[in-house]
Amino acid sequence: LVMAFTRIGRDVAATGGDRRASMIAGVNTDRVLVGVFTASGDYAVRLNVPGAFGTWVVSSLSVHVLDPLALGPFVANVTTGVAPLAVRFNSSVTGGLSPYTYAWTFGDGGTSTLANPTHVYAAAGTYTARVNVTDAMGSWVASALGITSVPPVSLSQMAANVTTGTAPLAVHFQASTQGGLSPVTYRWSFGDGATSTLANPDHTYASAGTYLVNLTVTDASGGSATQSLT
Repeated sequence: LVMAFTRIGRDVAATGGDRRASMIAGVNTDRVLVGVFTASGDYAVRLNVPGAFGTWVVSSLSVHVLDPLALGPFVANVTTGVAPLAVRFNSSVTGGLSPYTYAWTFGDGGTSTLANPTHVYAAAGTYTARVNVTDAMGSWVASALGITSVPPVSLSQMAANVTTGTAPLAVHFQASTQGGLSPVTYRWSFGDGATSTLANPDHTYASAGTYLVNLTVTDASGGSATQSLT
């Protein structure tokens, strides 16, 4: 912090106060003393004015030096999830002069002026959330965080190499998914009492008959999708 102290009398001597070691006098003109405060804290600046008959007139000024405004860890409870994705943001501010004002933009058109807002990303996509914090003196700091919202898990393919044949019938099943959060688990039910947890299993139908094959996939968020094949 750089401050200029103006003398209004004659022959004024200025000295740093309680923490003189942290104030460096840069310029001392006929009327102005420039002090540089290199550390935050409370300072007492004294002006010693020589008076008549060897006396001194002392005047003092208290200076409170703040730490620079700084934005601490800027975090979200989740940065990747399934839409609609509710995200709780948290920010911490140090230094500067309170009160602080917050200006959030979430990358999807949403905004907030809360210190720790919650925002719901309704659609899948990649977004950048930004916060700008301003203190009472007009100083500001900013930070940004990426958020990814994915669509719910779904089955994009469920197929078999053959669907009709003579017993014993060996069938190779295939499945693929889209959306959701990995890892994805598979639960096949082949209709004859047999099951599998492979993504692309093989199964042999020992007896003639018509069978309903069901597949349920579940992603890491707990979302699921089911599809059937005859």
